[in-house]
Amino acid sequence: MTYDMPPALLTSEVHLFLPLTARLWRAETAWQWQELRQSTPIIEITLHEAFSKFFGPHNAVLPSELSSLGHYVLIHALIQHVYLLKQTSFASGLMYDIQRTLRPEDVETGSQALRMWHTSFEQRHQLRAAETNNFGSTDTMTGGSLVYNATALLRLAYIRLYTDTPPSRALQTRDSMLIASAMHNTPGLPRNFRVQRAVFQATHALSKLVKVGVNYVAKAKSTEWSIQHSLCNFECAILVAKWLMSLASIGPQDPPASAEEVNLLETVRLMVDETEFAVPQRDANVSDVVKLRQLASAVVRLWSETFKGTHIFDMIKTMGDSLDGYASLTEKS
Repeated sequence: MTYDMPPALLTSEVHLFLPLTARLWRAETAWQWQELRQSTPIIEITLHEAFSKFFGPHNAVLPSELSSLGHYVLIHALIQHVYLLKQTSFASGLMYDIQRTLRPEDVETGSQALRMWHTSFEQRHQLRAAETNNFGSTDTMTGGSLVYNATALLRLAYIRLYTDTPPSRALQTRDSMLIASAMHNTPGLPRNFRVQRAVFQATHALSKLVKVGVNYVAKAKSTEWSIQHSLCNFECAILVAKWLMSLASIGPQDPPASAEEVNLLETVRLMVDETEFAVPQRDANVSDVVKLRQLASAVVRLWSETFKGTHIFDMIKTMGDSLDGYASLTEKS
């Protein structure tokens, strides 16, 4: 997932039932387990059966008793689905310049599947929150790190579905400057509705980060996140920065920024203004193009702060250093 490599295990190879709720696993005795088994709604459904519901009739729904871990498995399966679709979807440009572009119908089908997953996941989360009297909490999420990471994977799935730029394989080098250079040299984003939908998902993730507090997240929440959550932040930062740079490159002959683009831009600017990375907007000596580049750099630096806490994986520090390097290159471009 991180390096855009073929999956080691295909969904079609997993012939297992999705995991049941955690309360059954916490039973300390056979008697407790039997009591919970009788009082807890049980749904036994295989991964294949659940996954097929995403692409079945429009009125199909996932079982309401599906566990959070079951949802986590399914979002991995959906990301893999998007990856495999892109391996056989090509748009020819110049010679030796082949982009993996999904057909509109594939994007719409994928969007419906992700919306169905999200609806089911939210219903499950609300049910658990009500059971534990944690409904409406803004600082914690019932389900702990599993819920955080599943939500991050949903954002990642949307970004992979809506954009054609693959993750950088330069991450394999673990060289932050080389990775930053590779990100800087990645082609810019087209200005279309698909990209706007992806940017919307990324800005939603940014809003959560700003609302809670960047420094607080870096110090207090980093231990709850897996590599998947950091990967989502990494790709969100690059996506928003690339999109801002595409707005900065609008020329006299290009269509002006649409109302949707202007609204998204203003949303990003207002969120960054709430942080220490705010970009001054009233300096008459600085052009709008330069301000957009500064905003792109500020967004990347803001996200890079989340990588500076205590993490288990060394790769996360490399990602943070790469974002800092990319921010510097963006300012100079």
